[in-house]
Amino acid sequence: MVDWDGNISLFEPFKRDLDAIIEERKRPLEKIPFKLPAMKNLKFSQEEFQVLSLCDGKTAPSIIASKLCMTSYQLCEILNNLEKKKLIQRKWI
Repeated sequence: MVDWDGNISLFEPFKRDLDAIIEERKRPLEKIPFKLPAMKNLKFSQEEFQVLSLCDGKTAPSIIASKLCMTSYQLCEILNNLEKKKLIQRKWI
């Protein structure tokens, strides 16, 4: 890479694979192997459920946003909604 002239044509053989990876990241998560039987009376959106399933008290919000292809603003709104519903609690580290 030290002598690379910036010509991206050498990546052409990987274009289909790279496009597939990018498209996969754009698709919303369809299945999350996480069940909350005690919460069946609560109503929340698919995005809230996805965020909730990744809230473990250890994962940084930026990582959660990245995994779900969300902006930090979108994630912040969802986290605030979940906090209002008392499903999560803010933890300052």
